[in-house]
Amino acid sequence: ELEPEPVRGELVRAARAGDAWRVKQMLSDGADPEESEGGGSGETALVAAAGGNPECAECRSASRSSCVRALIKGGACVDRPDDSGRTPLLAAAASGRAACVKALLDLGADEDLAGADGATALGVAAELGHSAVLRLLLQRGADVERPRGADGRTPLMAAADGGHEACVRLLITAGARPARKDASGRTARDLAQGKHTLCECLLEPTTAAQAVSRLAAAAAASKLGSRGVFSSLAALDLDGAPRVDSPA
Repeated sequence: ELEPEPVRGELVRAARAGDAWRVKQMLSDGADPEESEGGGSGETALVAAAGGNPECAECRSASRSSCVRALIKGGACVDRPDDSGRTPLLAAAASGRAACVKALLDLGADEDLAGADGATALGVAAELGHSAVLRLLLQRGADVERPRGADGRTPLMAAADGGHEACVRLLITAGARPARKDASGRTARDLAQGKHTLCECLLEPTTAAQAVSRLAAAAAASKLGSRGVFSSLAALDLDGAPRVDSPA
């Protein structure tokens, strides 16, 4: 008796759910590792596995990176975008899935490949505040200064605009230039100014006394308390140069 043919999109749905056992079973039974869903996005199984649904608890299982590895080893192209221009690495970075990012990079993903809007995985991680993903991409040599398309927005600008202090620290350590301007003439500090005082302090050379004053005011405004002040002071040298620990 002939086995029923798999329904189109079934592999994508299993991958999106992070069901590694089902994905491996379907691949073993001959499912196309490059399968994509119909509709506007044309989401591939690998993009679905790498990104999934960040709001779904079932999608956070530890087996998700196993889905990614199984699909690539089964023949899925590691850098193939879906119909919306989103690559597997961009999907993983946007969802903050460091284990999937590592799996993709281990298996040959291009860390600097941009999506349809010009954004790279590093820029996406910086914009959304996914510091663990950002740290991993920096370790693998991602371009810290690559802008997002014509607007000239760098990862440091994206992190500063979003108030993601940990990402700002990591990017400065990796060599990102705070003085660089976007297409509108704004620096990363300009984007943080008036919204994210801690990021603003990290991006502006200042004396130790000025740093204490500004960070104390920021802590009072945000109710961070003394721990927040001391943590942020640790990121400033006494002569005012931003300083952070090197990515581990």
